[in-house]
Amino acid sequence: MDLLVLAWKNIRRNKRRTVLNVLALTIGLAIMIIGLGWVNGYHTYIYTSLIDLETGHVQFLAPDYLDQQLRFPTDIVLDRYPQMQQEILQDPRVAHASGRIDFPLFIGSGRHRIGVMARGVDGPAEAQVSSVHRYVLRGSYVDQGPGLLIGKPLADHLELAPGDRIVVSTVGSGLIPSSVELPVLGVFHLGYPIMDRNMVFMNLDTAWSLLGFEDKVNRVVVRLMDGHSPEGFLSNPVGSEGRYIANQEGRWYPWQRFAETAV
Repeated sequence: MDLLVLAWKNIRRNKRRTVLNVLALTIGLAIMIIGLGWVNGYHTYIYTSLIDLETGHVQFLAPDYLDQQLRFPTDIVLDRYPQMQQEILQDPRVAHASGRIDFPLFIGSGRHRIGVMARGVDGPAEAQVSSVHRYVLRGSYVDQGPGLLIGKPLADHLELAPGDRIVVSTVGSGLIPSSVELPVLGVFHLGYPIMDRNMVFMNLDTAWSLLGFEDKVNRVVVRLMDGHSPEGFLSNPVGSEGRYIANQEGRWYPWQRFAETAV
């Protein structure tokens, strides 16, 4: 009690010091709250952008694909993609589902041959689970037929524009080399240098033709209905035992698993 009385006397004895201390504490606390709010808002923006652009809410992948994707990206696949997509879309929690297949690709020829990562996508469905189509600067998206959608830095380096044709090559099923000339459908700019410089997009039919198979994907990306969380979905996922869809064994992952490597 004596300490409280002494403290009160000190506050009243030097009012200027008291006011300055209160102002300093108030300003410091306000700066800290604003800073924490900015950081939290920035994280929310980044992760929301990743969900829209790359990861979706949840993904269904072939077993062991994440461990082996750099060695065998086209050997570890999910078969019967159309049936899988339909089974996933029957769940009322699912808004959209789109298959993808990623594989290494060489673009160009001779001294201008550049290695990139190609992504085959289900054009119309992909436009519902990701926002890549919104970042097309020139030309069209991959739902307009066979061809490539390439990043602006790559297009500038190779001096390519929509309508130009370029040779692409890869190693397909059975380790058989495959090469074809494709038109450039469009040029995109996502704002992520790694993707802008090192990725090209094509529709699934073009990818399957290059790789020598069909109806196969590495993963199915899912966007959920409003009001459903990835955590809630993964507690009771689509599929027999949560692992089998269209008789294909796989594993469900939340978007956070892919954000770890993207941020």
